[in-house]
Amino acid sequence: MSRGHFKLTLPIDVLVFANPEEPLGKLQDQFMEAVTKQLSAMDECIQRYTKGKTVPQPQAFHFDLPEQTTLTTVIFPAGVSDDTLELQRKELHAKFGLENKPFFRRQMAFSFPADQVESKYYKDIHKYISAPDPNEFKVSVIHGSYTFHHCLQDNEKDRDWGAPYRCLQIIISWFYLQGYIDTPVPLISEMKEILIKIDEDYIKVVTEDAWLKSEEMTALLNYFNISCTTTDIRVSAEKVIDLTPHFKEEGTPVVIWKTVSESKAFVLLGMALNEETRTNKVLVLDTMYTGLDDFNWIIDKAVEWRGEEFWNEMEIFALILPLRPRGI
Repeated sequence: MSRGHFKLTLPIDVLVFANPEEPLGKLQDQFMEAVTKQLSAMDECIQRYTKGKTVPQPQAFHFDLPEQTTLTTVIFPAGVSDDTLELQRKELHAKFGLENKPFFRRQMAFSFPADQVESKYYKDIHKYISAPDPNEFKVSVIHGSYTFHHCLQDNEKDRDWGAPYRCLQIIISWFYLQGYIDTPVPLISEMKEILIKIDEDYIKVVTEDAWLKSEEMTALLNYFNISCTTTDIRVSAEKVIDLTPHFKEEGTPVVIWKTVSESKAFVLLGMALNEETRTNKVLVLDTMYTGLDDFNWIIDKAVEWRGEEFWNEMEIFALILPLRPRGI
């Protein structure tokens, strides 16, 4: 019986969590154990995804899972589509008892500090501010990651009109970082070109730097294969605005913009609801921020939990609620 042979360099990538007070010998043992375990996982990956004479290159990805104290490493084959990997992801979900939202898409791998330095856009900045008291509020926030985009970035002079574009950039970044789309976040100039490509009637909106409306925003999202629903709301004392079901089921960021008098546009990342007092807070990401791209400055000025004054300020507003594709 003939037997095929192949030579493959394995890119070992292991993580070890250790107490700095422990002896070096114990750390060496942990490394050896981790490398041995990963080699075994890579062997399983090769056997599972080899097709004829095509042998896949196994790659290690590290994921930050809920209720796990350490990162979880998973081996996926290079060059294999996310659709093909869904069965393996379902097996991982069953193993870790995870809900029906994505956790193991390759784009969702943990970003180490060195990885984030390579990007000029800050990621998940809401995680660095305090959430409302969980004993007082039922808190729901988005699932997954996004990058923060705001006016005057990328050498654009969009202080007075760019906020809706920036909101869409944040939405697109969420779908990209969850692995739902392959296209990175476009620049405003690219989004303008897309609008004209979609419909020549949008030329006036583009050339006059007009404030985007619902029609143009949904058209841009649809171009990136992002489905959404839209709704118009008038603030009233009798109605408590609750986006909790959306954040729990879809987990996507929400675009909100004012539709009367002064133009304003923000991205909403979460809700905190007190059912007894019928009060709420909303996690607001300010795309109209025009300050420095300094982490501490952005945390202080561009993201915060806001109460009823936010809704009163908006008066009459519209929402775009992006819909997450089904599956994991």
